[in-house]
Amino acid sequence: MSQRLPSLPNLEHLRKQAKDVLRVARRRSPDWRLVDAQQALARGYGFPTWADLKAHIESARSDRISTAADDDARLVPPGASDVVGNATAQRLPEHPIVGTWVSRRESGPVLFGRVTLDIDCVDDSLLVTQIAVDTTGRHVATKLAIHVDGRKHPIPFGDRMFLLASWHHPRGVLTRAIQDDRVLAEGLYEVSEDSGSLRVATARQSIVFERV
Repeated sequence: MSQRLPSLPNLEHLRKQAKDVLRVARRRSPDWRLVDAQQALARGYGFPTWADLKAHIESARSDRISTAADDDARLVPPGASDVVGNATAQRLPEHPIVGTWVSRRESGPVLFGRVTLDIDCVDDSLLVTQIAVDTTGRHVATKLAIHVDGRKHPIPFGDRMFLLASWHHPRGVLTRAIQDDRVLAEGLYEVSEDSGSLRVATARQSIVFERV
C-alpha cells in the first residue's frame, strides 16, 4: 500500500525526505544519486516518477493559490511529526533500536526484496526511513514517524487509519494498525539483547535485520 500525501503537500519537505533516503541508501550503495532517492520516494507515494509527484504537487499548489493564501510551508505529512527538524527535540541516540538495519536474505517469507530501515528516536517518536525493493526490482522508499505513547495517531496509509504504539519492553515496540476502532494488524519491533539484530514481526511474516 502506497503512502498517501497530505492534503496540502509541501515539495520542500519532500525534497528533505529524499535527502534522508539518499543518506540511508548510501550506507550500503555509495553510487546512489539524489535522483535515485527522489524516484524511490515518489514510488513510495504511489507515483511512477519524481516528475509526476512534483507535477501533482505544483498543480495542487496552483489550485490552492487561486482560492486561498498559501500557507503550506509549515505543514508536514500526517503520520510524520513536528519533532522532524525540531532543534529543541530530544534525540536519544543511545537507544538500542536507533541505527541502520538491513534484512537478512534468508529471513523470509518477505513481501518485498531486501529491506533497509533507518530508525532515529526523538522524544517519544521513532523516525523510520524504509527502502525496499518491489516485485519489479525497483526501489521504493517511505518515511514516517511512529509515536510511541500509547495513543492513536493518524497514518497516511488509508482512510481513517491510525497507529497505536507502545513499548512492549525496553527493547521492543508493539504497534497496532486501527481502522474504525478495529485492529487490522499488529506488529512488533524487537532488538536482540546484544543489540546486533532487529526482528520485525507481523501475523504475515517475520523479518530479521542486522545492524549496518
